[in-house]
Amino acid sequence: MLELPDNIDYIAAVFPRAAFIIRKFFENYRGGRVLDVGCGKGRFTKYFGKLGIDILGIDIDENEIKKAIDSNEYDNVQFACVNVNEITGRVFSGILLTEVLEHTEEPSNFLKEIYRLCENDGFLILTIPNGYSFKEVLTAAIRLLRNIKTFAKLVKWYRKVTRKDQLFNDSPHIQHFTLRKIRYLIKESGFTIKEEFYCDIWSGFLWKFFVWIPVPFFVRKIERRIMKYVPYYFLGDWGFLCVKKNQG
Repeated sequence: MLELPDNIDYIAAVFPRAAFIIRKFFENYRGGRVLDVGCGKGRFTKYFGKLGIDILGIDIDENEIKKAIDSNEYDNVQFACVNVNEITGRVFSGILLTEVLEHTEEPSNFLKEIYRLCENDGFLILTIPNGYSFKEVLTAAIRLLRNIKTFAKLVKWYRKVTRKDQLFNDSPHIQHFTLRKIRYLIKESGFTIKEEFYCDIWSGFLWKFFVWIPVPFFVRKIERRIMKYVPYYFLGDWGFLCVKKNQG
């Protein structure tokens, strides 16, 4: 059985979503090949590959896959520029789907393809941003306000001060999910939700304005205690551990 890294509490404090992915993977992996869907440069792919796990990272962005391949040091880690519907003849014991579904044209069909690629009693770790969080709503409002000349100048000045050129850009997401909708899509695909995770109350309020402020450790600890009781629109991200029940 895999052992959690010694710095998992630090990871949870600084990158709670990453800590959720790592914890759930370590708790549920029992061998076999893993698929990392929408892997980008392969951050998680190579993290788990370093542990000796046989893992395939896929993405439809050729540039990202090239960067992943160029930086790969592990024989047990492979990358491919393919979509999920192009993979046939094999299944995976575990699948990672982190911050991907909001970029898909047909999320329902996409999740059903993920289900097809998951072996019986296999697991899926899925993370997704709240489509109606404070951050998303603020981004939409700012897009409308940018037509106002004075406001556009203010945004330009703020980007210069913070040295963050991407601040207040339009959201890259083409799908916006409520908690109810994503739960429905997961269950409709055939998966069973085993565990849910909520994170980023702080970033929901302040990420767009005070990007230079690191989130204090004690704030993260408080967040973890109250997240299940906070209205969904205050939360930045959700995570799900899902399983594919053996139908036999």
